[in-house]
Amino acid sequence: MSSKAKRKIYDSVFTSFFSDAENQLRLYKDLHPEDTDVTVDDITDVTLAPTLTDQLYNDLGFTIKDRTILLVEAQSTWCPNMALRALMYLAETFREYTLNTKQSYYDSSRVVRLPKPELYVLYTGETGHAEEVLSMADTFWGGDARFLDLKVKVLYGDDTEAVLSQYTEFTRIYRKYKALYGPTEEAVLKAIEECIQKNVLKEYLESKKTEVVDIMMALFDRDLIQEMHDNSIQERSREEGIEEGLEKGLVKGREEGVFEAVDKLVAEGTFTAEKACEILGVDYSKYLSYGQK
Repeated sequence: MSSKAKRKIYDSVFTSFFSDAENQLRLYKDLHPEDTDVTVDDITDVTLAPTLTDQLYNDLGFTIKDRTILLVEAQSTWCPNMALRALMYLAETFREYTLNTKQSYYDSSRVVRLPKPELYVLYTGETGHAEEVLSMADTFWGGDARFLDLKVKVLYGDDTEAVLSQYTEFTRIYRKYKALYGPTEEAVLKAIEECIQKNVLKEYLESKKTEVVDIMMALFDRDLIQEMHDNSIQERSREEGIEEGLEKGLVKGREEGVFEAVDKLVAEGTFTAEKACEILGVDYSKYLSYGQK
């Protein structure tokens, strides 16, 4: 299989590793050690797949005997909007579930059968957080849950025997080598080698070594493209702000027009007022006087 095809299927090591039903079972048993009778045959993968570029897709979703549905997201950077994203993933997953089970939520004669949802986010970032639960009501409405709330349990992979802890350790080791070697194939290979030596995701990394390298290199490329895109937007905003201000300056006077260009750059968050004045060759004290009129 080509590297390009693999990248279409998996966009992270997390999604690749947990695409295996055995690993989904390990995760479920870590979260529910009391449920000893569950087997791989009881698991159905319901992860949302990106068939269109603008379609919702998540990291992991699976059902247990059609009674419980687990949605799990892996985050290396903290996202305060995770509860909202979980709501959107859950709604789309339920929509697909009703279609696959041939149920209609427009049917007035019966209640749709839905598995009980469990929503999780695995945080593997370096910045410390102590939240145990993310709540939509707390995040968006000051705790007002009279009409809607949704809660996401935060996992940190701190159980040394759990499968999530192994993934968390993999990310920690990988970050160490990325800091040493940069976003390179050497960094990925060094991380894989140490993980195998320490029995961290050993079987997976031994059997999927080439795939893991492809995934990580694709992520490097994606991060670089995103960085270039962000820089391009900032530069274009700066240029458009200057041009717009100068065009207005032809009518209202160059100085006033450039002052408006400063306003635009500040409003867009591109520069501070003082820095924008320096770039445009504007007297900062005059700009302040202009703003007081």
